[in-house]
Amino acid sequence: MQMNYQERMEQTCNYLRIIERTRLLCNTTDELSLIVGFSISGNGLIRKGGKSLFLKDAIFRELAQIAKERADIDLQDTVENYIETDCFFSKYGKSIKGETTCHNLIKYYYADGEATEDISLIVKKLETKHIPILILIILGVLPKLSAKDGDVKNIKDDYQIVFKLLRNTVCNNIPTHSLPALEQMESCVKSDKTIMCRIHIIYTITSILSAYSLVSTQNNIFLSNRETLEKTYTPDIEGIWIEDEYSTMFWYIEDISNGFNLYKYTLNNEKHELSYIKYYLSFYKVDGEIIAMVIHPDSTKYILNNKPTPNYMFSYFECEISENEISFFPIAENDKRMGLRHLRKSDMCEQYKRILNNERYLKINIYADEAYNFTISLAAITEDYIYIENTENCYYKIPKSLNDNLYEVSFKEKIGVVEYNNKTYIALDDRSLYWDVTTEDNRKALGIEVVEEIVLQHEEREH
Repeated sequence: MQMNYQERMEQTCNYLRIIERTRLLCNTTDELSLIVGFSISGNGLIRKGGKSLFLKDAIFRELAQIAKERADIDLQDTVENYIETDCFFSKYGKSIKGETTCHNLIKYYYADGEATEDISLIVKKLETKHIPILILIILGVLPKLSAKDGDVKNIKDDYQIVFKLLRNTVCNNIPTHSLPALEQMESCVKSDKTIMCRIHIIYTITSILSAYSLVSTQNNIFLSNRETLEKTYTPDIEGIWIEDEYSTMFWYIEDISNGFNLYKYTLNNEKHELSYIKYYLSFYKVDGEIIAMVIHPDSTKYILNNKPTPNYMFSYFECEISENEISFFPIAENDKRMGLRHLRKSDMCEQYKRILNNERYLKINIYADEAYNFTISLAAITEDYIYIENTENCYYKIPKSLNDNLYEVSFKEKIGVVEYNNKTYIALDDRSLYWDVTTEDNRKALGIEVVEEIVLQHEEREH
């Protein structure tokens, strides 16, 4: 229903009052005064323009544009969500138990967790869109709308409160044990390039929780991976690349079925040694931008053994790719910008090829212990089992009851056997599921058998 003039005036005045009182866009009234161009004191935003709705709307529209620039967020939606969440908190806040409730809210709304007793009322009354603001109110990072706390005392401390909660909740409760979105946001804040304010904190926690929801469970990881695969970009970049023609270091990019192997070679002519590090590289196109992900080889031991993977082992870059050049622009400040030039048919290219093929050069894999072989070998899917062929022409017979994800697998997924560090793992790579099946005891504990043939469904029933 369309509002009349008076209703629109009241709504706009209320929005401006909230923006001013909560220091939503600016940490101090002086800063807000500089932006709007007049002194702010005692509802100054509302008083400006008198009874002119046009002028008040103009002020709000300009502030909304600033919110978009600072936090890529819709100011009106944010204020309305703030009002509804504050109303709920004013009514039921006494029953909310602080940080524990925040943890349980995140697990329920973003990780398919249980609705614990302390959040049951919240689940009944609030939509997902209100949860980030509710968490910030519980933490004391956002004030209640009735509060008169004045200027923000230390905005950096507020960010740290949020990051601490997310590290303790998010990174400890995901199968991948790593959330690049959190790392990138922390790095962005530390760089002092971000205008830190409360509306940006709302954007920050909302973005991180959204990223967390994509990887919070094995099923969510699979759905996210499937969506990501649709955005996969595979440029024609196989071959030898250099940063500097006078350097003893060069790169080799190898096209593989699900991305690229990225080899970083360092040459020692005196010792006739060629040491290298083998990374995994993949590209994605997101909103017209090319994003590269580089995974360090040392991550293998963490991923296969379900241990927390350090964030620094995942690097993300915005890329510009042409026929002969790739420019990598780091998203996180800890990574370095890099420019590579493709050596196609040239004398230098042939020189590096001769070095790679020269048996006189000792090839040293710096992370040899992390080398692995992944064979995609899903052989059959029946009602109760999946069968994966092993290296001895037998099959691992895996009961679907081992994990709910096994009831949903298909032949489109990367499922097979990983040989790593003298151990054998069954891998559902798209779902980040790995099981050590090296010994009979391991297999027995998992309910996995090694069989010589695939058994049809009716025969399984008979047994």
